[in-house]
Amino acid sequence: MDEKERRFISFQVTAEEAEVIEKAANQQGLSRSEYLRQTLLAPTPVGADTRDATLLHHLIYLLARLHASTYMIAERQGALPSATLEEIYAATASAAGKYLRELDDRIALMNEQIRSGEAAA
Repeated sequence: MDEKERRFISFQVTAEEAEVIEKAANQQGLSRSEYLRQTLLAPTPVGADTRDATLLHHLIYLLARLHASTYMIAERQGALPSATLEEIYAATASAAGKYLRELDDRIALMNEQIRSGEAAA
């Protein structure tokens, strides 16, 4: 195929997805098209996805165990009534959801700090 031959590819995303894409492109100083090209066509290191997924699963497992243990201690000791524990659980689930929604931004910020040498050693 001729290097100068161009083809258009279009697809639909939700308004929220479009905002995420725009924000990520702006953070990297790229147009939306260039950001998507670089993101989709960047080579992925062999095995990186597998290692990352395994690590993520392990971390989630450990956090789930810690979370369950925390509630079991309070429940078994009778320190808090079940209704209070359920309120705490709902509040922490909400906070965790908010944290996960912001996680990509937090990671991007940390990566930028690492690149610029601002991150604490």
